[in-house]
Amino acid sequence: MAETFTSDVKAFVGWNWLADTGQPTDDDNISYDKSFTDGSGDSQEEIKWSSESRTLLNGNSETFDLTALARSLFGGTLTVTLYKVKTIMIVIESTTAGKLTIGDAASNEWAGPLHTDGQTLILDPDSVYLQTNRQYGWGVDDSNKNLKVAAGNGDVTYSIFIGGTETDDGSASGSAY
Repeated sequence: MAETFTSDVKAFVGWNWLADTGQPTDDDNISYDKSFTDGSGDSQEEIKWSSESRTLLNGNSETFDLTALARSLFGGTLTVTLYKVKTIMIVIESTTAGKLTIGDAASNEWAGPLHTDGQTLILDPDSVYLQTNRQYGWGVDDSNKNLKVAAGNGDVTYSIFIGGTETDDGSASGSAY
């Protein structure tokens, strides 16, 4: 039986701002709700790697090789080799201390949505980072493959999801950075 992969990416922010009279003066929302079908083309993902509730001690880091992400699945070990990343989500579960710095791997850095090697993004406690590039994705190859995360200001517990493709869709459109 062949496996089929689909994923949904959803983000929602709603607000209700009341005037002194108790009447809403600004009551609205912004949302994003998109699905990926199985495959390697635009608006498609065919594979994912995730890890839940990882704890990284203060001052330590780990580097994920996006061409060799291993995990237990289907009764064995599956090694994910990404060609393009189309979704990345990191949830900081720690609520009182610790910051997670993303980026700045020592070699073969995958800059992905940061676009330039050496740039970093810092996530504070009790926060989430979600970025998607449904059409083109961010390219992964032997010289652009390492995603580094580092804990500072305390220990950090986090979960991570990376979805994308493991094959080239054959198109030359768009920019994978």
